[in-house]
Amino acid sequence: RENERAEPCHKAPAIAMQLEGKQQDIMRRRGSLQDEMAQVLLVIDQVKRREADIKDHKQESEDALKNVRLVRTELDRIKESLTNELYHLPEEIDKLKALEMKLQPARPSRLRRRSDDIPEDTTTSPPGGEVDAPTWDHDSKAEEAFGNNPNFRSLIDVCEFRGR
Repeated sequence: RENERAEPCHKAPAIAMQLEGKQQDIMRRRGSLQDEMAQVLLVIDQVKRREADIKDHKQESEDALKNVRLVRTELDRIKESLTNELYHLPEEIDKLKALEMKLQPARPSRLRRRSDDIPEDTTTSPPGGEVDAPTWDHDSKAEEAFGNNPNFRSLIDVCEFRGR
């Protein structure tokens, strides 16, 4: 009987060592889980920022399309008062330029901002460099034509280009 009572006392140091080992494993796992949690929280934050950016871009594009429709309506209205679609009086040119300004900016904010404003995982531009726009976002012959010779037809072309 005394041997039976002494046996747990003899095993106690070994059991204590096993429990300490398990505790260390649990602490390592806890640290690993905390690191993983920090990474997950970082990703969640990035996703939330990206979602907000997308909402902003969507609103900006909806506003731009609304402006295109308004300018196009105004162009249809003033077309009747024009004597010629290519050659205009200075007041008519001023009116056309004012309408073109309502279409500004030509480049969306997502393309105007600097790459250091954008999280690293969403751009391949060098830090501090301007984000390059795809060619279809800034290659408009219509805008260039209106800038060189503002007239009714070239402004119609600008509206059609921006409406795409």
